[in-house]
Amino acid sequence: MNKLKIPGHTSGALNYPIYNSSSFFFDSIEAIEDVFSFKQQGYIYTRGGNPTVNQLEDIVASLEGGNSAVAFSSGMGAISSTLMGLLRPGDHLICLSIIYGTAKHFIRQMLDNYGIEISYVGAEEFGQIERYIKENTKIIFFETPCNPTLEDICIKTVRAKSRSDIKIVVDNTMLSPIFQRPLSLGADIVIHSMTKYLSGHADVLGGIAISNDRELINKIKFDSMCLLGNCLSPLSADAIMKGIKTLPLRMMAHANNTAKIIQFLENNPIVEEVLYPGKKSSQSIQSQVLGIGGVISFRVRLTEDEIREFFKKLKKTYISVSYGDEFSIIQYPLYMTHREYLENANNLYAKKLHGLIRLAVGHSNVEECIQDIDQALREVER
Repeated sequence: MNKLKIPGHTSGALNYPIYNSSSFFFDSIEAIEDVFSFKQQGYIYTRGGNPTVNQLEDIVASLEGGNSAVAFSSGMGAISSTLMGLLRPGDHLICLSIIYGTAKHFIRQMLDNYGIEISYVGAEEFGQIERYIKENTKIIFFETPCNPTLEDICIKTVRAKSRSDIKIVVDNTMLSPIFQRPLSLGADIVIHSMTKYLSGHADVLGGIAISNDRELINKIKFDSMCLLGNCLSPLSADAIMKGIKTLPLRMMAHANNTAKIIQFLENNPIVEEVLYPGKKSSQSIQSQVLGIGGVISFRVRLTEDEIREFFKKLKKTYISVSYGDEFSIIQYPLYMTHREYLENANNLYAKKLHGLIRLAVGHSNVEECIQDIDQALREVER
């Protein structure tokens, strides 16, 4: 992590100051005019830039190996502003079939209505992504590992089989920069919901897009984020920076706990299958995925009613959404974050989600989580 850049400050403070100001003053019209016209760097209005937010952007860009970034008020702000900033009516978007439910809903409800042509491609088909590329293809957008099926997509393969003018946009929230760095593998833009691992305390929302192309980031920032108004506040930026200080330690704790959970689940007769990053991996995926992270999914040999009963029997594991903080959080995606897929119950991807439970493993007492899941499964089995 780079040293702090505190303009105009010589106090030696180890924490970056919070510039909690909506606007910034100038000594003359000429001075502010130079900033408006991009002749000089500076701050005018926090929606368009803020020193505290910019410090966070620099930190996350450095973690991902990028040279520029733009922060947003949420992960969905990052996804929506990136796609809307780079796509125009008549363009073609290739999108992973099973992605975060709200992202899928945004693409269907917003981009589709703006005249964007969309092709949904399964994770298993990304190795032949060239089959889906058209003359008007502008962006390939996917999560890896996929949420919640945890399939890995080889970023190098997608880059190699795509035209150079097509932008590869990868959501790296599930593994964080500690366990995966998409820019080094050929991605043009990396997206994070900073709400998850980067902040790490379930107390703040935030999103970010990172690239090695400053023009691309400026386009997203000024042609989309500033117009839509989904900027990150200085107070939120400060909270996220505090979380990032412990990111490497927390990610290792998540991964260690996850390994223990996997071992327990794989030896439980009610559990049919355990899914986690890097499980079914080629050599290229092994070099891409540097750790298992803290999110796994497992398929159970239970009916829908029995699954609901299992959730009721849990005593210490939180039934909720999100991931990346101290506590272990469990959910049934088909009826929670991925309800979008219930519209067509016979759809291949809806079938993939039936019986699939997602567990976000916390970095605290893993034995307590194991005991809780074990007793709940035993109760349902009776």
